Amino acid sequence: MRVELTGAERARLRGLVDRLSTNGASGALVAAPHGRSRVAQDAIARAHGIPPGDAQFCADPASGAVWIEVRPPREDPGRTGLADQFLRAIDDFAVGDLDLEVEPPALARLSAKVDAGGPFLVGERHGVEQNPLVAYTLMRRFGLRVLALEWAADLRPVIDRFLAGGALDVARLADSADGRITAGHFAVLRALHRDGTLDRVVLFDPVPWPGTWSERDRDMAARVLRETGHATALVMAGSLHTRLRRHRHGEPMGAHLAHARSGAVEVRLRYPGEPPPTGRAGVCLLRSAGAWLELTVPDARQALTPAG
Repeated sequence: MRVELTGAERARLRGLVDRLSTNGASGALVAAPHGRSRVAQDAIARAHGIPPGDAQFCADPASGAVWIEVRPPREDPGRTGLADQFLRAIDDFAVGDLDLEVEPPALARLSAKVDAGGPFLVGERHGVEQNPLVAYTLMRRFGLRVLALEWAADLRPVIDRFLAGGALDVARLADSADGRITAGHFAVLRALHRDGTLDRVVLFDPVPWPGTWSERDRDMAARVLRETGHATALVMAGSLHTRLRRHRHGEPMGAHLAHARSGAVEVRLRYPGEPPPTGRAGVCLLRSAGAWLELTVPDARQALTPAG
């Protein structure tokens, strides 16, 4: 089956695609496995309701046409095994508060930011097993009831069904390999929901992505502001997105949120490889570090993603 793309989608792919596999003839577009062209193709496929794994992007250089050929679904025993592994990992994940020590200046600052309405912007390195436990611990410690995640906005029905007690549609997550989505996240979401301490989950990554890094961050900030309302939210994203000032990649989401909300505060996560400022083994330390706060997460481990 052939699915035609919009003019904006065609222009976006022509600007990002790495090469034509047929060297200038009509044929399949080839994208780098983890490059922006691959991300763009996956987002466009989802926007048309097509699983990325079933979409083959094709182009005709002579006419400028770009379209999707939908592959017939195939049974993939390996993918089925990964799905079962992911579901078991959710059930086996130990949810609990991290051993967290908060220095008094950091505690006073965060308490004031809660009173001012936040949000808490937690900058993570994707793919660390303890990241969802950081969210769990901070939300419980400071009484936050809204969690915002750098997940594709079109996964909303998947999350709603899961929290309502339905089966998790792992197939919708199967291409998520960058560590934003992990088994621990679903275990933490379920625990917060079960305990009645989760009012709302916000998924703020736009689908499809806009053309530039700064445009994407602008759209993410707008979605966070719109969907969190006046609630103090914990917002988790890659650390470049949570910065409160412009940097070499562009204008980050955090800068937009800080402009709109006086209570915005940045918490940067630190992982092994940098000496922790505390000698107590296994203890997370939250302290002031100039314009931001810093939370050291010792013994960081690699998380399990839906892709394995």
